[in-house]
Amino acid sequence: MFLVHRVETPQQRLAVQRLRYQIYVEEGEDQQRYEADHGRRLLIGHDDDAPGTALFFVRVGDDGGGDGERVGAALRCRCWRPGTLPDELRATYSLDLLPPSAGAAICEISSLVVAPEQRGTPAVVTLVGHAIEFAIEHHGASLIFATCSPGLLRAYQCMGLYSYGGRPIGTTAGLILPVVALVDVESFRACFSPFTEILERLERADALPAFDLAPFVKKVRSSGSVVIDNRRITAEVATALDSRRVNRLSEKLGARLFERLCERGAVVDAPAGTEVVQRDAVDRDLYLILEGALEVYSNGVLRATLGPGETFGELAFLSQGRRRSASVRAVVPSRLLVLSKAAIEKLEEHSPRDALAVYKTLASMLVEWVVAREQPAPAGAQIDVRSGSRVTRDEPRADA
Repeated sequence: MFLVHRVETPQQRLAVQRLRYQIYVEEGEDQQRYEADHGRRLLIGHDDDAPGTALFFVRVGDDGGGDGERVGAALRCRCWRPGTLPDELRATYSLDLLPPSAGAAICEISSLVVAPEQRGTPAVVTLVGHAIEFAIEHHGASLIFATCSPGLLRAYQCMGLYSYGGRPIGTTAGLILPVVALVDVESFRACFSPFTEILERLERADALPAFDLAPFVKKVRSSGSVVIDNRRITAEVATALDSRRVNRLSEKLGARLFERLCERGAVVDAPAGTEVVQRDAVDRDLYLILEGALEVYSNGVLRATLGPGETFGELAFLSQGRRRSASVRAVVPSRLLVLSKAAIEKLEEHSPRDALAVYKTLASMLVEWVVAREQPAPAGAQIDVRSGSRVTRDEPRADA
C-alpha cells in the first residue's frame, strides 16, 4: 500500500524536482514546461508555488514515512475558482469545444513522473485518486483535466478520465490528448474506476459540487474524435483503407497481424495545423494515415506530402533513444491510427513471432525509403491537400 504525502518541506520539493530531472532530462522526456538546474540535477516547475497548487508524492518502499528522500512518483494538482482559469489553459484543454464552464471550479493534474522501479505498480493510481479527492474536498472541483499520450488512453479511461474531442497537442514528448474527469458518480461507475468509492463516499457526505454536469456527460459520450475500442478501430481502418487506397503496412504484414496491430492502437483526429510530430521529439509512436494529408518538414524545407495508407515515424519507432528527424503537420483535417512502441513491446511479450514480423516489416519499409531517396525523383503521385486523394508525388519522403 502506498501512502501519499503532500510536499511541505524544501527537502521534499527538491526530491520531487530531482525525480523530474531524472525522467524528463536523463530519460529524454518532455522538459519544455520546466526550468532546468543541471548543476543540482533539478527540474523546477514555474507554477509549483502558484495559489491553489499542491505537489503530491509517494516514496519508494513507502513504510509510512514522509521525508521525501526517495520519491517514487509525483504529480502536481492545480485548482482554480469558477471563472479564473487562465486563457492559456482554456486553449490547452479546448474549453471552447465544451459546454459553458464559467460556474465550475476546475482542476488540472499534471507533471506526473514515475521512477522506473515504480512503473507497473499502483503508485500512479494511488496518486491520481488522492489528487482527485483533494481537488473535490478542498476546492469543490467539478471538472478535472489532464493530458496523456494516445497509447495511455485506455488506462486513463479506466480511471475515469475521458477523451472529449479536445484538440491534440504536439510536444517534445510526442502527441498528447486532453482528457477530463467529470465529478459525477455515474461517470466513474460506468468505467469501473478505482476511484468510484471516493465519489460515493463524498456523495454520501453531501460533499460533491452542485455544478450541472449533464451537458458535459453528453459531450463526452458523443465524441468520436478518438477511438480506442478494438472492434471500432478495426472497422474504421478497414473502411478508410479499402481496396481503392494503398496500405503498405497491411500488404506486408498480412490481414491477421495487421488487424491485431490495429487493436493495440488508437484512432485520433488531427485538425488542420496540428503538429503531429515535432523535430527532435523523443516519442517513438508510429502513425498510419487513414484520412487527410500531412506535410513532412526537415530544417524548414518541405520534404513530402503524405496521404491515406502511408505511414510515418518508422525510424524513431525502430530506434532506441533517437530523436525525431523531421516535423509532420496536418494540412487538412486528418485522421490517424497511432501505434505506441509500448504496445508492440507488450505484443513481444505475448507473441514474439508476431512482434518480430512487425519489426522486420517496418525495417523493410525503412530500407525501401532509404533506397528510394538515392533514386531520381519519380513522376509519381502526390497528395491533393484539399481532399487527401493521391494525384502526384514530387519526391520520396523524409521519415519522422
